[in-house]
Amino acid sequence: MIDPGQVAAFLKTGLIVWFALLAGAVALKMLQGEIRMDGIFRPQPNAPMAPERVAMFVASFGLVAFYFLQGMTPVCPADGGACSMPDLPEGFLTAFGGANAVYIAGKLMRSG
Repeated sequence: MIDPGQVAAFLKTGLIVWFALLAGAVALKMLQGEIRMDGIFRPQPNAPMAPERVAMFVASFGLVAFYFLQGMTPVCPADGGACSMPDLPEGFLTAFGGANAVYIAGKLMRSG
């Protein structure tokens, strides 16, 4: 009979390998210049760095990294029910909403 724990471990390892290969492929394309990164923090080619873009990048990357690491250990109820992904702390959602607000405010200030 197939052990559900072994299947879960196999799928977890496969998911980690998949994301590692995906991250490696994106990093390789960035290093080869096929994915341009020179303007990610600048609204125009010769403009100064926009702080709202940096805040949005850091908040997005941090949230994804945190949730990925938390998701590696699913929350399973004691009664043997179905496992689920962990909830995000409320502070993270507040920080992400704040980063979005700063980004939108910066866009409005620069366009107006």
